[in-house]
Amino acid sequence: MGTMWGGYTVDLNLIGSGALGKVYKAYDSKGRQLAIKETSNREAARREARIMQSYRIGEFLPRYYDYFEIGEKGYLVTEYIRGSTLGNDFHNTFTNKRDQDLSVEITINILKGLRQLHKTGYIHNDVLPKNVMILHNKPETVKVIDFNIAKEIVSPAVMNKELQAVCKICAFLMNGTLADIHKAEIRDRDLRRVLLNPFDVNNKDRYPSTDALIAALRPFC
Repeated sequence: MGTMWGGYTVDLNLIGSGALGKVYKAYDSKGRQLAIKETSNREAARREARIMQSYRIGEFLPRYYDYFEIGEKGYLVTEYIRGSTLGNDFHNTFTNKRDQDLSVEITINILKGLRQLHKTGYIHNDVLPKNVMILHNKPETVKVIDFNIAKEIVSPAVMNKELQAVCKICAFLMNGTLADIHKAEIRDRDLRRVLLNPFDVNNKDRYPSTDALIAALRPFC
């Protein structure tokens, strides 16, 4: 038996945690399986709820359902996502290497999720293996999660930072870990040029958007 929070039945066994909250499995009155993030930082929780409300539904983003507060804590209700994260941080995660086609397919779907977020005027600002979930290594199950430090898009430099992080994800997937993308094993020279594009400060042709990077990646999967 679980406890009740805001009309939801909550299983108090943790299914996730981070610096700003703990995540639990929950059920609504119809028995639908959900996830509830509990945080003592109500301001951050309200902000994350507003961002998720603004995109509401995205194929590669978690669906938003509700937000409520009890006492000094905020509670964000979203869809329950099956699967596991790609890893933790880039440099202290060691996971199975994916082949190029799969790595690029996963990366493109991450970009599609971020594209939906960017339409709201925000970048994710924390694109790391721990903030991307996937089930059975299937690209169509990708979900980009956790928007608690999302940042407004105020300049091309902000967007470029996001695209750098996504390119690092792709290199991470092919290498199983990543200390420095410039030293990563990327056998296809053309793909290497694509992934290093956002890191070239002297390049006036850096990709301006998720759509541009998606188009550049498509030939490699």
